[in-house]
Amino acid sequence: MASADAPSPPGLDLDNLERFLADAIGACAGDAYSATMLHGGRSNVTYMVAWGEREFVLRRPPIGPHNP
Repeated sequence: MASADAPSPPGLDLDNLERFLADAIGACAGDAYSATMLHGGRSNVTYMVAWGEREFVLRRPPIGPHNP
């Protein structure tokens, strides 16, 4: 359950992230969580994810077209 049903930041689907973290690390489904995009990166998009007592940094490839 995202905190205050906040919208997903650009490029990140919070519903999919919730299922992934619950399966991958046993994070408790239903715990409040949030994600914010961190700015200042160069190529990869970086997010700070807070889930209950835990915090994670999540990186993903650039959004949209990019030069190789």
